[in-house]
Amino acid sequence: SSVLGTDVIATKTSGLAAAMSNTAQVVIFNTETQDINAGHNAATGVYTTPTGANDTYTIEAQLGFTIPNANARTPCIAIRRAGVIIVSSCNSDYNDTGGGSTGGRTRVSATATFALTAGQTVDVVTYTETNPATGTVPTFSTTAGTNYLTIKRVGNAALVTSDERLKKEIQDFTL
Repeated sequence: SSVLGTDVIATKTSGLAAAMSNTAQVVIFNTETQDINAGHNAATGVYTTPTGANDTYTIEAQLGFTIPNANARTPCIAIRRAGVIIVSSCNSDYNDTGGGSTGGRTRVSATATFALTAGQTVDVVTYTETNPATGTVPTFSTTAGTNYLTIKRVGNAALVTSDERLKKEIQDFTL
């Protein structure tokens, strides 16, 4: 399809396949509200760019976690293209989460805009940083409306030709 706009809206209200650890696991957004091109697989969590849909896309994901205490490991999420991390984000500021005797909640989000070609895959993974090494592991929140994925086809594929070019432009940028 050559239509610009939101291709996928999906949420996750069930637990993760495994406990949080420093090993990345794919987040399976198992409830689709919208999947215009049938590119998102709700059983695996993987989006495959449809044939004829080479273009630039914005991928946004958010996950919620309970931070059990001030010494907890940091929960992270990452957006990957073809298994390679494009962007990652982490947050476990216990003071920002309303922490108390039962812990606090935090949301971690990531957004990336990049080119996709037919057959390329996108997924979202979650993991914990290993610092502190002995810290308590955060738990994944299944609260409705907390965990979501959106994939929007925004057009102008020529604007982002490669990750290397984008990295160079960022490195060359000075204030």
